[in-house]
Amino acid sequence: MLFNTRRIQESMHRVGKRVTNAMASAHSWAGRVDRYAGMAKRTVSILSGALDSSGMGKQVLGGAVKALGGYDQIRDRVMTGFEQAENIRGALKKGGLL
Repeated sequence: MLFNTRRIQESMHRVGKRVTNAMASAHSWAGRVDRYAGMAKRTVSILSGALDSSGMGKQVLGGAVKALGGYDQIRDRVMTGFEQAENIRGALKKGGLL
């Protein structure tokens, strides 16, 4: 028989493992990016006093603040997507599909 219950269960288990590994990898990668963004925010905060005193420094500071603000918006969207994916994975796991 081409399809049987055992084969389907084994396949779904493999899919579940891959999804879990992919989620863990993405979470680890996002955590590193988030730590680097936090370091950048602290660096901009520390250097803001020195950068405010010159015209070019104000431009650099403005660009950095704009970029970090854009990062915050993207981070919020990614976190929403991550939570939705976790909810779907949890529902599939609870239903016995993963």
